[in-house]
Amino acid sequence: NINLRLVSDFQRVECSQFVLHYQPQFSLSSQRITHVEALIRWQHPELGLLPPLQFIPILEESGGIEKVTRWVVSETVRLLQKSEASFSISLNITTRDLVNDDFCAFVHQQVRNLEASRLVFEVTETGIFEDSGRAQQNIKALHALGIQFAVDDFGTGYSSLSYLNELAFQEVKIDRSFVSKLLTTNRAKAIVRSTVQLAKELGLNVVAEGVEDKATLDSLASFGVDRIQGYYIAKPMPEEELSAYIS
Repeated sequence: NINLRLVSDFQRVECSQFVLHYQPQFSLSSQRITHVEALIRWQHPELGLLPPLQFIPILEESGGIEKVTRWVVSETVRLLQKSEASFSISLNITTRDLVNDDFCAFVHQQVRNLEASRLVFEVTETGIFEDSGRAQQNIKALHALGIQFAVDDFGTGYSSLSYLNELAFQEVKIDRSFVSKLLTTNRAKAIVRSTVQLAKELGLNVVAEGVEDKATLDSLASFGVDRIQGYYIAKPMPEEELSAYIS
């Protein structure tokens, strides 16, 4: 069974075979790349380059995910500290991380020599908080350091609006499932437009992911989206390509 194999490989090598690829986000107001999203891959010696969907869910189940999140945080902090270009990095963290006080202490330590506002923690909206009071406290504490928070895959879960109401987010990320149908279905268009409107009234930034053509970009720009991400701008790329791309 491939899943069992990956769990046992992870227990043996931990994060040493992981790599991050970065997908640029284009700011529509400044017309430049201001953010990138860090996307994890497993460079497996026998199975090749594995996408996150193949291993993240099983590591969440087997309890290895906290090590993974910490590895991603420390890698992104390292890149921000050494990069000469000025940009921010978005990265996914889990709801489990947010109710873990040790994780917050770890982040605090990591960002001591960094302008922490250059980190955006994306929390997938379908993740359910076991302890939303604890999560709220930790989000506030991390935000006090300067870290920004975004709701990822916005609109795909049931908790969208209560998330925005209860938790201190600065950004919403509209899921690609809506963005990809923006030009072909009125329902997707209405959802995207009303999401942007709601976000703006709440003083939040809006990022749209999965943008693959200019017509979609133009439509999103007319709604007032702040940043876009997708193959129309750039595919995810390794760190060495990113520095050439951004500079």
